[in-house]
Amino acid sequence: MSTVQAPDGGTGSRGTGVASSTHGSPAVWIVVAVVAVVAAVMIWRLPTTITGSFSRPVGLGIEFDYSAATAVSDPIHRGEPIRFGDPLFLELNDAIEARMRVDGLDRALGDTAALEVSVSVRSEAGWSQTLVGFEPVELGSNPTVVAATVDFARALAVADRIDRATQITGMLTVVVAASVELGDGRRETAEWIFELNDRRARVAATTMQRRSDEPESPGGPMTVLSWIIEEPIERTGLIEAGPVSLRRSIARVVMVMVAAVAVAVAVSSVVVAWRARRRGEAAWLVARHRAHLVEVGEGFHAPGEVVELGSFAGLVAVGAGAQQSIVFDADDGAVVFYVFDGPQAYCYRASDRSDLSTPTRAPIIPPPFAAPDSDPGVSSDEEIMHHNRVVADGS
Repeated sequence: MSTVQAPDGGTGSRGTGVASSTHGSPAVWIVVAVVAVVAAVMIWRLPTTITGSFSRPVGLGIEFDYSAATAVSDPIHRGEPIRFGDPLFLELNDAIEARMRVDGLDRALGDTAALEVSVSVRSEAGWSQTLVGFEPVELGSNPTVVAATVDFARALAVADRIDRATQITGMLTVVVAASVELGDGRRETAEWIFELNDRRARVAATTMQRRSDEPESPGGPMTVLSWIIEEPIERTGLIEAGPVSLRRSIARVVMVMVAAVAVAVAVSSVVVAWRARRRGEAAWLVARHRAHLVEVGEGFHAPGEVVELGSFAGLVAVGAGAQQSIVFDADDGAVVFYVFDGPQAYCYRASDRSDLSTPTRAPIIPPPFAAPDSDPGVSSDEEIMHHNRVVADGS
């Protein structure tokens, strides 16, 4: 076999770049491993659950009602009890029992809300006096009922005493107040007002307007106290990429597995490359470019004239340009790599003779046809190259 040095000293006449194989390349797997580890660390640092809060109104309903017993001799009620909305004639009835029924407490309002009830008399002259005050009652998840006696006769007595002292009179009202205080100190108050004079007490119009929408309901007005609260929420953290979303807890496991595989392959590639480099250039080239290589068998015949390239990268470029596999022959004491591009053959001769029987050698793809060296049907260089291409292509 005669060889001709390529005019350009390296790549020959085909191809302008180096089409190196990346399959099994340690550098590629190291980059993949680094990217996978960084991605895994970043995803691991993300919380699997996201906490926050949102504002929403929370209401607490207080229903007000009152009643009073009457005598059979009462010319108006004739023994029937007085109900909400009925006027009270003080000569016949001068006191009522007021009841406040509080709905169950919303959990969002906490466990320390308390209801405080008071009864007071007020005058347009500008003064106010508390008639009855109750200790706060803790509210729970069940409805709570608080009752208070409203004594209109006592309210008139207090007003007469103050009017004599101030020499100023004004229209009187009796106010039943229910205040709800939350654990954080916020307080809301509902009031029910009675107009009062020397002879009669009746529910004020403003209180009547707050009565329940159900006309047949025996209860009085329902007053809703409301607060704006910040309620904590917790949701599952997701990693979203376009239409695809994945829970962060699952993404952690996936990325750790990917990183572990990438690191294992990278370490394996580095070890294989290091061992191949120690055994020589041929073993190194086989380990690095195994995806492009086919080892020929006994039927391979070196052509008479081959263009010898100065670098293996040049041979890879020629093979990529011609879309041909690189074949190598290790039977003559030296490892020679070949590419056949039509009638032209190119080769690269490794600088040493390497032991390719180690685990780092490329997988051998045996040709389906191998003619003996003494095949009388193979004579000219062109026929030899055609025969070799058949052997290399496996057809």
